[in-house]
Parts: sequence; C-alpha cells; structure tokens
Amino acid sequence: VTAVKSSVGESYSLSGSLAVSASLGCIKNLIISPTINYLSASKNPDIVVSTPQFFKGGNILINSAGPSGNYSCMIIRGI
Repeated sequence: VTAVKSSVGESYSLSGSLAVSASLGCIKNLIISPTINYLSASKNPDIVVSTPQFFKGGNILINSAGPSGNYSCMIIRGI
C-alpha cells in the first residue's frame, strides 16, 4: 500500500490522473514508491515506508475522492 498524495500534495482534479501515472510507472519499473512522512507501519505492515519495494506484478487498485463528493475506483491489471 502506498499513497501518491504524500509525494505530490493535494492536486484536486489532477490527483486521479497522477495516481494512474504512478501506477503505470510502478508496473513498468516493478517498484512501489514509499509513502512519504509515514514513519512506522506497525499497525499495517503492508504500507510501503522509507524505501521503495519490489513490485511482484498483479493488480493495482486506485481510489480517488474529490472535494465535491465525487468518488471513483479503478483497477489496473499488471502483465
């Protein structure tokens, strides 16, 4: 689990597009970027902290929430 927003900040309407771009980069490079400013994953060991992790392939779920109450989810299938 990682959060693109921790790296780029609040980007409002662009946040979904940034998440898709980051996910495609993750699939291409087989690396999951860490969640910035998250110091410990003691409550959830699946959160990527401090250093990038190897991505074994598979599916990526992207959740996006807008300030006006718009919510969307997208699943990207890795090859």
